[in-house]
This record gives sequence, C-alpha cells and structure tokens, in this order.
Amino acid sequence: MSNVYVAVRSAHVDDGGSRVLIRKGERIAEGHRLLAAHPELFKPADAGLRFGVEDAREHPAQKREAPTDQGAVRAWAKANDIDVPARGRIPDAVIEQYKAAHPES
Repeated sequence: MSNVYVAVRSAHVDDGGSRVLIRKGERIAEGHRLLAAHPELFKPADAGLRFGVEDAREHPAQKREAPTDQGAVRAWAKANDIDVPARGRIPDAVIEQYKAAHPES
C-alpha cells in the first residue's frame, strides 16, 4: 500500500503547462507528479487513506440539508403544545417532529 499525503494549504501550481488548483486537505498518493513537483505543499497523512487528486474530484461533496427555519419550528411546536425553549438550541427531537409534519420543507 502506498503512502498518502495531504495538502497543507491551497495553491495554484503549474502541471505540465496547465494551471491546477490544489486544495488544502486534498490527498494524493506517494509518487504522484504533483507531490514530486511541489513537496512543500504536502505532508504525510493517515496510512488508511488512499485516493489521488483525480479521484477526489470524481467524488462530489455530499449535499448538506438546508437549515430549518427556527422561528417556524418554534411557532409550530407552540401551536402543538410541544415544549421548546424560547431562545437557544432547539432539541433535535423537536426538529425531527417538525420535519415529519412538514415533509415539503
């Protein structure tokens, strides 16, 4: 198994005549041409990680769920006699109940 390296900062670099963006946290395998050309941008990463710059681009980031409207959750909870604090963090259980009652949101 080859060693894996992680970029310590983001940088635009030349790669055979093209400009490439290396993103902080991007991982590449030992022997990769960018590691050989720009070793100052990388440090060894955990041995269990194995994928290259190209591979990372093929795996799109997971979509994040849109934040729930806190005011709407509080109003719904109050209308349904569910205890919820007037300020601060709304308990996950209350948010889940709200989402179950409003699948379109």
